[in-house]
Amino acid sequence: MTIETVPPSIYAVLSEAKRQIGPIGKGDRNKEQDYAFRGIDSILNKAGPILTELGVVITPKHRVVSDVEVTSRNGARGYRVVVETRWTFSVSLGSFVTARTIGEAIDYSDKAFNKAQTQSFKNALAQVLSIPTGEADPDSESPERGEDITTAEQVLRVLIETHGFQREQARSYARRAMEALEVSHPLPKDEVENVVNAAVNIHETDSAPFEDKTEDDPSSGYGS
Repeated sequence: MTIETVPPSIYAVLSEAKRQIGPIGKGDRNKEQDYAFRGIDSILNKAGPILTELGVVITPKHRVVSDVEVTSRNGARGYRVVVETRWTFSVSLGSFVTARTIGEAIDYSDKAFNKAQTQSFKNALAQVLSIPTGEADPDSESPERGEDITTAEQVLRVLIETHGFQREQARSYARRAMEALEVSHPLPKDEVENVVNAAVNIHETDSAPFEDKTEDDPSSGYGS
């Protein structure tokens, strides 16, 4: 008598990966703006070996959403790149699931696109695997507000008054933008414009159909 073993589906494998990975805290720190974040290496160092052991292969397909020239405070010229990536998480026998994430980066050399890809990959891993940070939810506290408008409210006002968002829509996209940029809470003043731009880009991406541009796709082969 022969007993056949059916390979697990990608959903079962990812569920097991989530169980083994557990929380990954924000152990890295941005020195310039002094906020904690969860770097790609922190995620890969813990998640990578587990995904490899479980046989998960991850492949990307990138699409450039925007690529604009920027100038630093010191006059240096660089680029701000926003990419949308369709990530495919697959296991044996063709069982797979896809996810789309946004990555944004600014660089004053030639690394803006690579940084944006890395940001998109980090978002995909964190969201697909539902990796918690182990920190308290911001909604668990309600600090008193003074008369001055908060930076979060500034973002909402710009999205509503300049870009025509509804208030709840503005809240949703502002939250997604802050998660994508991994900026601290409360929002630093110098991040207001970045969050607004990211929120608008994410909204535009949600509203536009995904285009398969294989010939122009500078995909890179990320693996688990």
